[in-house]
Amino acid sequence: MRRFRFPLERLLRLRVQEEREIRRALAVARMELASVDARMVTATESMRACEPDQQPGSNTAPLARALHAGLARSLHALAVERRTVEETVTRLLAVFETRRRERETLSRLRIRRRSEWEEQRKREEQNEIDELGRLRAAARARDRRVSTS
Repeated sequence: MRRFRFPLERLLRLRVQEEREIRRALAVARMELASVDARMVTATESMRACEPDQQPGSNTAPLARALHAGLARSLHALAVERRTVEETVTRLLAVFETRRRERETLSRLRIRRRSEWEEQRKREEQNEIDELGRLRAAARARDRRVSTS
């Protein structure tokens, strides 16, 4: 009896590999997003920390205002970076979902084809057993005729 062979096995393996690679890329992008968020929190906290030093008449007021302005620019750049990374995460998530659906569809098809193959194999085996039974019955009948004659 032939072994089961799924004609789309290579495509299924490719989809599994692609799904794994995209999952890794998605994890990296999510880690990058978390990193940007953490840097934004740090910049925001630093801006709040230098607000009291900006009071007029303070010796450190010009320095505090310059630091505040620099942190504001940094926060703006981080917001732009976050939007870019967020778009990447969204795009990768969509690709991941597509690849996952394709892989699941191919997996279900493989399971269905294998069960059809097993049913066919069982039918063929049963037909062979039935044929052996008919041959045996015919041989017994012939032996009875020979022994009675």
